[in-house]
Amino acid sequence: AIFAASDLLAGGAIQALTARGLRVPDDVAIVGFDDLGSATGTNPPLTTMHNPVVSTVKTATAMLLDLVSGATPPSKPIIFTPHVVKRDSA
Repeated sequence: AIFAASDLLAGGAIQALTARGLRVPDDVAIVGFDDLGSATGTNPPLTTMHNPVVSTVKTATAMLLDLVSGATPPSKPIIFTPHVVKRDSA
């Protein structure tokens, strides 16, 4: 199995394995990370970890604007939890 650091890298791995006659997921399972759009365009569609980028950016922007206006920074970290998006590659 391969767990790639991004969906783009996982897509490349699928292409390389397929070019060598290996079948995904029958011979090698592949999972990506980010779910930014390319995961549905691979063959087979890529199982991936959805990274909540939009929520992260909105929260970071709001925090930055608060800090610029003099607000106290949050005392606890804000944690964004990724989740699995099951498709056909794993």
